[in-house]
This record gives sequence, C-alpha cells and structure tokens, in this order.
Amino acid sequence: HGDVTHVLVNTTPLFFMGFFVALRGPRLFFKITFTVWILAGICVWSMARPAVHIGASGLVFGYFGFIVAVAVTERNIVDLGVASLTIFYYGGLLFGILPVEGFVSWESHLFGLIAGVLAAKWHGKDWAGTQKRDRKSTRLNSSHVVISYAVFCLKKKTLPPYTHHQHMILYI
Repeated sequence: HGDVTHVLVNTTPLFFMGFFVALRGPRLFFKITFTVWILAGICVWSMARPAVHIGASGLVFGYFGFIVAVAVTERNIVDLGVASLTIFYYGGLLFGILPVEGFVSWESHLFGLIAGVLAAKWHGKDWAGTQKRDRKSTRLNSSHVVISYAVFCLKKKTLPPYTHHQHMILYI
C-alpha cells in the first residue's frame, strides 16, 4: 500500500466482503481468494499499463464481483440479501474500474472484478452442493444463523443480552 489512508480504504471493504465470502466455509473462501488473487494478478502483470500497481483493491473488487455474481446465479434469499447490502454500501466502487485518475490502478479494479465473477462461475456450484447436503441435515449453516441474528436484532432495535443466538454467532 502507498500509505496509511490506502490501507484504511481497502481494509473495511476487504473485511466486510471477505466476511460474507468466508461464510461459505474456509475451503471455498481460500479457493475464491486464490482464484481472484492469481487471475487478477496475472492479468494486471501482463496487460496493465506500465505503472506501480499496489494494494489489495483487486481482491476487494474480486469479492464484490463474486458476491454479486453468486446472487445473480443462485437467486436465493440469503445471497440476494448479502449482495443487496454489498451493493448498498460499496456499489460506488464500480466507478473505480474507469480510468479517471492516473495514480489509481483501475486495471487492478477491473481485473479483480472480472476474476470475482469468474470465480463465482467456476466455484459457485461448490456452495450449491454444500447447501443441498446441509438442508438434509439438522445442522444450520453459518449464513442462516447470521441472517437470523441480524433480523432478531433489527426487530428488537437493540442488542439482546447474552443468549444462545450470540453464542452461535461467536462459535462461527
């Protein structure tokens, strides 16, 4: 990263979107991260303009592309909710794929977004298979617990005292 501001600008969306990608399980999280990181990196290295390309923006845009692409292809309520939240908070970052400022690596943004969409296409079915297996078992998956907890908190308009719901969130 170029400076502390650059680190801070990337950290919040990286954790926010990374959290939702990670809810799909550690194995898929690492597959998605590795796919975006390598594919976007190779594309930037081989096709971007000669400049210094630093930071985690490619991964941020990759997670964004993955979350939205999965919601479009899977069309289930949890994925659509997560994608809606992501677009609401970070939809403006799509302007980052335009070559507006010379010191911004718009190529990393663009190739990260494309890599995230491709990762959803290649690995999205891994999640669908897991969901079908989990529906047959009595175990809740972590995304349902998080969404249920969020709805519970919104209805109460406050954080509840320590309950089994919080314990389940902390367990994840």
